Amino acid sequence: MKAMTKWQLWLACLLLALPVYGCGSSNNGTDIDDPENPTVIVPEEIDRVVIYEAYPGMFGTSNTLTAISGQLDNIKSLGVNILWLMPIYEQGVYKGIGSPYCVKDYKAVNPNYGTLDDLKSLVSAAHGKGMRVILDWVANHTSWDNAWITDHPDWYTQNSDGEIISPPGFDWPDVADLNYDNADMRAAMLDAMKYWVTEADVDGYRCDYAEGCSPRFLGRRHRCARIA
Repeated sequence: MKAMTKWQLWLACLLLALPVYGCGSSNNGTDIDDPENPTVIVPEEIDRVVIYEAYPGMFGTSNTLTAISGQLDNIKSLGVNILWLMPIYEQGVYKGIGSPYCVKDYKAVNPNYGTLDDLKSLVSAAHGKGMRVILDWVANHTSWDNAWITDHPDWYTQNSDGEIISPPGFDWPDVADLNYDNADMRAAMLDAMKYWVTEADVDGYRCDYAEGCSPRFLGRRHRCARIA
Protein backbone atom coordinates (compact mmCIF):
# COMPACT_ATOMS: atom_id res chain seq x y z
CA MET A 1 0.00 0.00 0.00
CA LYS A 2 1.33 3.46 -0.89
CA ALA A 3 2.49 5.61 1.99
CA MET A 4 0.03 8.45 1.38
CA THR A 5 -2.92 6.09 1.30
CA LYS A 6 -1.64 4.50 4.50
CA TRP A 7 -1.51 7.79 6.39
CA GLN A 8 -4.95 8.70 5.16
CA LEU A 9 -6.31 5.44 6.55
CA TRP A 10 -4.34 5.10 9.78
CA LEU A 11 -7.19 6.24 12.00
CA ALA A 12 -10.02 4.74 9.96
CA CYS A 13 -12.75 3.81 12.40
CA LEU A 14 -14.93 0.81 11.54
CA LEU A 15 -17.61 0.59 14.20
CA LEU A 16 -18.64 -3.04 14.76
CA ALA A 17 -19.96 -3.33 11.24
CA LEU A 18 -21.44 -0.49 9.22
CA PRO A 19 -21.89 2.47 9.47
CA VAL A 20 -18.26 3.27 8.87
CA TYR A 21 -16.48 6.34 10.12
CA GLY A 22 -13.26 7.64 8.65
CA CYS A 23 -10.71 10.26 9.58
CA GLY A 24 -7.14 11.02 8.81
CA SER A 25 -4.63 13.52 7.50
CA SER A 26 -5.15 15.86 4.59
CA ASN A 27 -3.50 15.28 1.25
CA ASN A 28 -1.20 18.28 1.57
CA GLY A 29 1.16 16.70 4.09
CA THR A 30 -0.21 18.43 7.18
CA ASP A 31 0.03 16.87 10.62
CA ILE A 32 -2.11 13.74 10.95
CA ASP A 33 -3.47 15.10 14.25
CA ASP A 34 -4.36 18.49 12.77
CA PRO A 35 -8.08 19.10 13.48
CA GLU A 36 -8.15 22.02 11.05
CA ASN A 37 -7.13 19.96 8.01
CA PRO A 38 -9.16 16.75 8.07
CA THR A 39 -9.65 14.31 5.24
CA VAL A 40 -12.79 12.19 5.19
CA ILE A 41 -11.98 8.73 3.90
CA VAL A 42 -14.79 7.38 1.77
CA PRO A 43 -14.24 3.99 0.11
CA GLU A 44 -15.22 4.15 -3.55
CA GLU A 45 -17.44 1.09 -3.23
CA ILE A 46 -18.67 1.13 0.37
CA ASP A 47 -21.50 -1.26 -0.45
CA ARG A 48 -18.92 -3.90 -1.37
CA VAL A 49 -17.09 -3.92 1.95
CA VAL A 50 -17.08 -7.45 3.38
CA ILE A 51 -15.58 -7.72 6.87
CA TYR A 52 -14.42 -10.94 8.51
CA GLU A 53 -14.05 -10.72 12.29
CA ALA A 54 -11.38 -13.04 13.67
CA TYR A 55 -10.89 -13.76 17.36
CA PRO A 56 -7.33 -15.11 17.60
CA GLY A 57 -8.23 -17.16 20.66
CA MET A 58 -10.47 -19.32 18.49
CA PHE A 59 -7.56 -20.38 16.30
CA GLY A 60 -5.69 -22.32 18.97
CA THR A 61 -3.85 -21.79 22.24
CA SER A 62 -0.56 -20.54 20.78
CA ASN A 63 0.82 -19.03 17.57
CA THR A 64 -2.71 -18.10 16.58
CA LEU A 65 -1.71 -15.23 14.30
CA THR A 66 0.21 -17.74 12.22
CA ALA A 67 -2.83 -20.01 12.27
CA ILE A 68 -4.98 -17.18 10.89
CA SER A 69 -2.40 -16.64 8.14
CA GLY A 70 -2.91 -20.26 7.17
CA GLN A 71 -6.64 -19.65 6.74
CA LEU A 72 -6.43 -16.55 4.56
CA ASP A 73 -7.37 -18.37 1.37
CA ASN A 74 -10.52 -19.71 3.02
CA ILE A 75 -11.33 -16.27 4.41
CA LYS A 76 -10.74 -14.65 1.03
CA SER A 77 -13.03 -17.21 -0.64
CA LEU A 78 -15.94 -15.77 1.34
CA GLY A 79 -15.58 -12.52 -0.57
CA VAL A 80 -13.84 -10.79 2.33
CA ASN A 81 -11.84 -7.64 1.63
CA ILE A 82 -11.28 -6.48 5.23
CA LEU A 83 -9.89 -8.72 7.96
CA TRP A 84 -10.83 -7.42 11.42
CA LEU A 85 -8.69 -8.83 14.21
CA MET A 86 -10.19 -8.70 17.67
CA PRO A 87 -7.73 -7.29 20.28
CA ILE A 88 -4.28 -8.76 19.79
CA TYR A 89 -2.67 -6.85 22.68
CA GLU A 90 -1.19 -8.20 25.89
CA GLN A 91 -4.06 -8.87 28.31
CA GLY A 92 -4.26 -7.82 31.93
CA VAL A 93 -4.29 -10.41 34.71
CA TYR A 94 -5.07 -8.44 37.88
CA LYS A 95 -8.88 -8.43 38.31
CA GLY A 96 -9.01 -9.96 34.84
CA ILE A 97 -11.73 -12.28 33.56
CA GLY A 98 -9.94 -13.42 30.41
CA SER A 99 -11.33 -10.70 28.17
CA PRO A 100 -9.19 -9.54 25.22
CA TYR A 101 -10.68 -6.08 25.80
CA CYS A 102 -8.69 -5.81 29.04
CA VAL A 103 -5.49 -4.27 27.66
CA LYS A 104 -2.29 -4.35 29.69
CA ASP A 105 -0.01 -2.91 27.01
CA TYR A 106 -1.21 -1.10 23.90
CA LYS A 107 2.12 -1.72 22.15
CA ALA A 108 2.58 -5.43 22.86
CA VAL A 109 1.22 -8.52 21.14
CA ASN A 110 -0.42 -11.11 23.39
CA PRO A 111 2.32 -13.78 23.63
CA ASN A 112 -0.32 -16.50 23.33
CA TYR A 113 -1.10 -15.15 19.87
CA GLY A 114 2.48 -14.80 18.67
CA THR A 115 4.94 -11.99 18.07
CA LEU A 116 5.09 -8.66 16.27
CA ASP A 117 6.80 -10.44 13.39
CA ASP A 118 3.90 -12.91 13.23
CA LEU A 119 1.48 -9.99 12.98
CA LYS A 120 3.59 -8.35 10.28
CA SER A 121 3.59 -11.60 8.32
CA LEU A 122 -0.19 -11.91 8.63
CA VAL A 123 -0.77 -8.35 7.48
CA SER A 124 1.63 -8.75 4.57
CA ALA A 125 -0.01 -12.01 3.49
CA ALA A 126 -3.48 -10.46 3.70
CA HIS A 127 -2.37 -7.47 1.64
CA GLY A 128 -0.97 -9.87 -0.93
CA LYS A 129 -4.43 -11.39 -1.27
CA GLY A 130 -6.12 -8.01 -1.70
CA MET A 131 -7.43 -7.68 1.86
CA ARG A 132 -6.94 -4.82 4.27
CA VAL A 133 -6.37 -5.50 7.96
CA ILE A 134 -7.85 -3.53 10.86
CA LEU A 135 -7.25 -4.01 14.56
CA ASP A 136 -9.82 -3.81 17.34
CA TRP A 137 -8.88 -0.70 19.32
CA VAL A 138 -9.89 -0.47 23.00
CA ALA A 139 -9.68 3.22 23.81
CA ASN A 140 -12.13 3.66 26.68
CA HIS A 141 -10.37 1.64 29.36
CA THR A 142 -7.32 -0.43 30.31
CA SER A 143 -6.58 -3.35 32.58
CA TRP A 144 -5.80 -2.68 36.24
CA ASP A 145 -2.21 -3.83 35.76
CA ASN A 146 -1.52 -1.54 32.81
CA ALA A 147 1.59 0.55 33.59
CA TRP A 148 -0.45 3.71 33.12
CA ILE A 149 -2.28 2.95 36.39
CA THR A 150 0.91 3.34 38.40
CA ASP A 151 2.77 5.84 36.25
CA HIS A 152 -0.11 8.15 35.36
CA PRO A 153 -3.10 7.76 37.70
CA ASP A 154 -4.36 11.16 36.54
CA TRP A 155 -4.98 9.58 33.13
CA TYR A 156 -7.96 7.77 34.66
CA THR A 157 -11.40 8.74 35.89
CA GLN A 158 -11.47 8.99 39.68
CA ASN A 159 -14.18 9.20 42.30
CA SER A 160 -14.48 11.87 44.99
CA ASP A 161 -11.95 9.97 47.11
CA GLY A 162 -9.36 10.03 44.34
CA GLU A 163 -9.78 6.33 43.53
CA ILE A 164 -9.63 5.10 39.94
CA ILE A 165 -12.97 3.63 38.88
CA SER A 166 -14.31 1.21 36.30
CA PRO A 167 -16.42 2.62 33.44
CA PRO A 168 -19.58 3.94 35.13
CA GLY A 169 -22.88 2.35 34.21
CA PHE A 170 -21.39 -1.01 33.20
CA ASP A 171 -20.53 -4.24 34.98
CA TRP A 172 -16.92 -4.14 33.83
CA PRO A 173 -14.89 -4.55 37.04
CA ASP A 174 -11.88 -5.91 35.16
CA VAL A 175 -11.04 -2.56 33.53
CA ALA A 176 -10.27 1.02 34.60
CA ASP A 177 -11.92 4.02 32.92
CA LEU A 178 -9.65 6.45 31.05
CA ASN A 179 -9.97 10.22 31.49
CA TYR A 180 -10.13 11.90 28.08
CA ASP A 181 -9.89 15.33 29.66
CA ASN A 182 -6.18 14.61 30.09
CA ALA A 183 -4.20 15.82 27.07
CA ASP A 184 -1.15 13.68 27.89
CA MET A 185 -3.29 10.54 27.90
CA ARG A 186 -4.82 11.46 24.56
CA ALA A 187 -1.36 11.97 23.09
CA ALA A 188 -0.20 8.60 24.42
CA MET A 189 -3.26 6.92 22.93
CA LEU A 190 -2.60 8.48 19.52
CA ASP A 191 1.04 7.41 19.74
CA ALA A 192 -0.01 3.83 20.41
CA MET A 193 -2.43 3.88 17.49
CA LYS A 194 0.28 5.15 15.15
CA TYR A 195 2.59 2.39 16.36
CA TRP A 196 0.68 -0.46 14.70
CA VAL A 197 0.42 1.44 11.43
CA THR A 198 4.12 2.19 11.23
CA GLU A 199 5.38 -1.08 12.74
CA ALA A 200 2.90 -3.65 11.43
CA ASP A 201 1.44 -1.88 8.36
CA VAL A 202 -2.17 -2.26 9.52
CA ASP A 203 -4.78 -0.25 7.63
CA GLY A 204 -6.95 1.11 10.43
CA TYR A 205 -9.06 0.32 13.45
CA ARG A 206 -12.46 -0.82 14.60
CA CYS A 207 -12.99 1.32 17.70
CA ASP A 208 -14.49 -0.60 20.61
CA TYR A 209 -17.12 1.30 22.60
CA ALA A 210 -16.25 4.46 20.68
CA GLU A 211 -19.08 6.37 22.32
CA GLY A 212 -17.26 5.94 25.63
CA CYS A 213 -14.38 8.10 24.41
CA SER A 214 -14.45 11.87 24.27
CA PRO A 215 -16.30 13.17 21.20
CA ARG A 216 -13.39 15.60 20.87
CA PHE A 217 -11.00 12.67 20.43
CA LEU A 218 -12.94 10.49 17.99
CA GLY A 219 -15.48 13.01 16.78
CA ARG A 220 -15.21 16.77 16.68
CA ARG A 221 -11.44 16.79 17.12
CA HIS A 222 -10.85 14.85 13.93
CA ARG A 223 -14.19 15.67 12.30
CA CYS A 224 -14.82 12.01 11.63
CA ALA A 225 -17.69 11.80 9.20
CA ARG A 226 -20.38 9.18 8.92
CA ILE A 227 -20.15 7.79 5.42
CA ALA A 228 -22.66 4.94 5.40
